[in-house]
Amino acid sequence: MNTKEIYETLVSEGKIYGALGRERFVKLEVARIPKEIVESFKKVPDITCELSDSMDRLGYSIGKCTIEAGVISPLKAEYRTVGTAITQRSCPEKIRRDIPVEQKKSLMSTRDAAYFAQEGDILIVDAKGCASSNFGEIAAKIMQEHKLSATIVDGLVRDGESIKKIGYPFWCKGQTPYSGMRRIETVEINGTITLHDVQVNPGDLVAADANGICVIPWDIVEDVYNDLRANGIC
Repeated sequence: MNTKEIYETLVSEGKIYGALGRERFVKLEVARIPKEIVESFKKVPDITCELSDSMDRLGYSIGKCTIEAGVISPLKAEYRTVGTAITQRSCPEKIRRDIPVEQKKSLMSTRDAAYFAQEGDILIVDAKGCASSNFGEIAAKIMQEHKLSATIVDGLVRDGESIKKIGYPFWCKGQTPYSGMRRIETVEINGTITLHDVQVNPGDLVAADANGICVIPWDIVEDVYNDLRANGIC
């Protein structure tokens, strides 16, 4: 199928919310990490450390794959997650004055990625430079309903106390009461992004725990899995 046919199929399946145009979806097909690998990694204590060590043993040391705890932190210290990444990139909206504020449509989408996601996915959001909130309580409920495992934001969120009560795992750089409505624009879904200083692509494996965050490129996940098994770790 061509891109148009894939998009129309996703629409018919209810996987496209429609707030963003088709042109903002960089990839419409994302191969997920095999469930048995994800579930096996979830059982490993300090999984981010084990994944990082495996990358060193296998010689994958050119690029950085980890983000230290405290740079991007969970709303609850006990949160941990492992899953396949889907990505979103956001930026501050362009300043305009030709449209009255009350008539201005928000270009920030909190639903499109959630509708596209499959159960167990982790939404990774590059929102560098955004001084307002990317997500809040409503978005957390939507992501929980669509069975995402977690959302990790290189940016700010709001409604932290309400999100913690919901129980949906969020990681972020900080919190703010300042709404992103009409201040943040969702530029694209499922393109290449950076999470702090680590490259993330849709389909990569992401793990996060008390130690920090580790990203394993999709094409070497099986190598890492085999290495952990060979060393009796999983």
